[in-house]
Amino acid sequence: MELFPRIDTLADGKLDFKLYRYTPSFPAAIVATVIFAILSCLHIWRLHKARAWYFIPFTIGGAFETIGYAARIVSHNNKESVPAYSVQAILILVAPALFAASIYMILGRIIISLRAQHLSLIPVRWLTKVFVCGDIVSFSLQAAGGGIQASGTIEAYDRGEKIILAGLFVQIVVFGFFIITSTSCLKLSCIKSYKLN
Repeated sequence: MELFPRIDTLADGKLDFKLYRYTPSFPAAIVATVIFAILSCLHIWRLHKARAWYFIPFTIGGAFETIGYAARIVSHNNKESVPAYSVQAILILVAPALFAASIYMILGRIIISLRAQHLSLIPVRWLTKVFVCGDIVSFSLQAAGGGIQASGTIEAYDRGEKIILAGLFVQIVVFGFFIITSTSCLKLSCIKSYKLN
């Protein structure tokens, strides 16, 4: 038995399908929209000032979060709106993959600046490619699952949910490998630096 059922059986025996199992919080959606909008603008300004173009996915992720939470504001007053639900579900779900892509791209730069290329588990020239490819697979699965869910049928929703979970699993595996790679490289770099001093 689910705490917030998505499907209810009506008195006449028909099924009532709900996009949301709850009413999206209006204040939380406003706060999240404002915070993401402000931080995204600051990141865009900083990105332009520093000419750190490799950080573009991060700012796109911030824009996705801003738009996604704005769609939740709309959903608060209209829980049956499939377009608002689809926009918020897909954009809020996909944005963290873009944040991760930016983090993956910066690791190679950190390793090179520490002159620790020989300590990396993956050759530095392949580092960004390996993690970003994994992130693209994750991103694609999550977006596809969200799109399938948005079609509005119960079967499509269940199928989309399984695809999203597969995408999240890929993202966790890739991010876990990233943590192992970055931690081991930076730890070995610190040990080597300590021994030299």
